[in-house]
Order: sequence, then C-alpha cells, then structure tokens
Amino acid sequence: MIGTRIDTARPWNWEGNVQAVVVDFLSKNGYKISQVANTAIFEKGKDIVAITPNGKTLWVSVKGWPSGTRSTRPNTQARNWFSRALFDIILYRDEDPTVELALAFPDGYTTYLNLAKRIGWFKKSTKLQIFWVSENGAIRIE
Repeated sequence: MIGTRIDTARPWNWEGNVQAVVVDFLSKNGYKISQVANTAIFEKGKDIVAITPNGKTLWVSVKGWPSGTRSTRPNTQARNWFSRALFDIILYRDEDPTVELALAFPDGYTTYLNLAKRIGWFKKSTKLQIFWVSENGAIRIE
C-alpha cells in the first residue's frame, strides 16, 4: 500500500497531515491507494488516487489550513485554496467523466464550512464528496 504518515512536527491541519488521515481512512475502508502526492515538496497532480471497493477510481484534492503570512490572512488564503480545490475538481471531471471525485479539508474552520454550504448545486452535479478531517483524526463525509 502506498501511504503517508502524520508529521508530528507540523500542525494537525497541515495539508500533508489531512492527506495522511484520509489515506488511512480509505485504506481501512477497502480502498486501494494507488498514488499519493508528496505535499511537503508541493508535488503536482492529484493528491490522492484510489480504487474504490466497487472498482471505480477516486481522485481527491486535499487542502490544509493556512498558517498565514504577513501579507495574507488565513481566512483569505483559505478562500483561495478552496477555489483552487474546486478548480481541480472541474479539471478532473473534464479529464475523466467516470471517476469519483472528492475534496478533503480540516474540519472546524468556519471559512471552509461556509464555502462548502454555498456549493450544494455543484456537489450534486459533480457527485462530489467532502472528507472533513478533525483534529482527533475522525472523518466526517459530506
């Protein structure tokens, strides 16, 4: 199995840690992980590629919570990252209309939660799932 490990030197909500929790969850639920991008080096491509228990391909775009910089507040950066994740899904759907699609975010952040509420029509039309990863490693699927 291809996988990742939690990086305890980084915050739980760092993209690589969110990704590691999702990979572990998928593996434990019968998915075969075929590809995991190295987020620590900003590797391009799909963050997670897996085969579902029923044999379909799943592509997941993962985002963490921004730590913020002097020029960008975390909430502003999170909105940008959410938009980029949605654009990933648009490109993925055009690349292959048969794959299952998902996003993964750290749970509990109002910016992400509110934006996700506002794209209900998009989630339905693309059959998009969202994996919400909590600090204790639990996953809630929307």
